[in-house]
Amino acid sequence: HEFTFALPPSYAHLEPADIVTISASGESHVLRLTAVQYRQDGVIECTARYHDSAGYTSTAVGANSAAAQPSIIPFGGAAATELLDAPHMASGQDVPSCLSAMCGITSFWNGGNLFRSADGGQTWAFANGFSQQSKIGFARNSIVAPATFCLMDTSSRLSVQMYHGALAGVTELQMLNGANHFAYGADGRWEIVAARSCALEADGTYTVSGLLRGRFGTEWAAGLHAAGDALVLLDATLVQRVAMSTGQIGLDLLYRGLSSGHALASARDIALTYRGVTSGRCPRCMPADPGIRRPTTGR
Repeated sequence: HEFTFALPPSYAHLEPADIVTISASGESHVLRLTAVQYRQDGVIECTARYHDSAGYTSTAVGANSAAAQPSIIPFGGAAATELLDAPHMASGQDVPSCLSAMCGITSFWNGGNLFRSADGGQTWAFANGFSQQSKIGFARNSIVAPATFCLMDTSSRLSVQMYHGALAGVTELQMLNGANHFAYGADGRWEIVAARSCALEADGTYTVSGLLRGRFGTEWAAGLHAAGDALVLLDATLVQRVAMSTGQIGLDLLYRGLSSGHALASARDIALTYRGVTSGRCPRCMPADPGIRRPTTGR
């Protein structure tokens, strides 16, 4: 039912959707205004319908969820990020670049992003996105330089705790053909090593042994290791190249690696002075100690 009626100017405060009670023919009617028109003579013309509060009360009955357990959206957690200004190892590094690796440090990870700043952190630009986790760990001990780089180092035992990913041994032939190569160390002193054996221990660590040391001209870094050094599996499908330019050689750059969905401000700064180690042409990549052998190109 629809009702129309007129009211004096004293009811000018009424608006559509207001609830009013109208008395007519000895009965009271609770109505909801659907339209209000203001005439030039001050009379207010109203249109209304019955207001039934029961019509606004849901009579639906809930049922138990079909899910056995409530859905839980896991938190991605922080990310471990490594930047590798490391020697040339593949044709994809023929241009100025460095390698980047990223993984989550919790059981659940939904990807991550790498950002770079060239102005001390004032502005940030997207550098790389990661949908797969790199295999990153850290050394719980350190190993010294071998007596010779011409033979396999069978005496060193490197204890590694992985943030993510399992390690596996390979045959000697597979290792010589490029399998199980790692970047071991830290920025400014990366040694490229190859490992034949990666044995899982009872405490969850790996013992990495049967090593080829100082690969790709990194013999000079073999004696500079310390406990806590990073170990990154150089798998082409799990690490990504960060494009650089010759003009950035020697510049101090900042990077931040963060899990997807995290705020940029939540990540720590990672400082990197790009030395052009990939090209082997930049004198800044050479160690200051003249007694340490300098990296060479093409080995």
